[in-house]
Amino acid sequence: MKVYHGNKSIPGEAVSIGSSSSFVNPFVVGRDAETQAEVIQMFSEWAKTQPRFVEIVIEELRGRDLFCDCTASICHGQTLMDIANGKRIHVKRGPKRK
Repeated sequence: MKVYHGNKSIPGEAVSIGSSSSFVNPFVVGRDAETQAEVIQMFSEWAKTQPRFVEIVIEELRGRDLFCDCTASICHGQTLMDIANGKRIHVKRGPKRK
């Protein structure tokens, strides 16, 4: 499984995680943080609070190549790959209801 960026040759079966997908990073450099590393960390922390999102990532992205339309050398795709492949991210769940 690999994350492809920008205009590189992309396998036809790669799943988009870019701006038009449901897997987009909602955090943006310049608006939410100063660096790409910071918005990736923000995405990772956010994902830990989204159990249903984690389930969907596992169901839809496990074992798949990913494509992001960003031009950065690193992006939230690595976080998605980690989640999809079962790397523990310690999802934070709310209090149990009675």
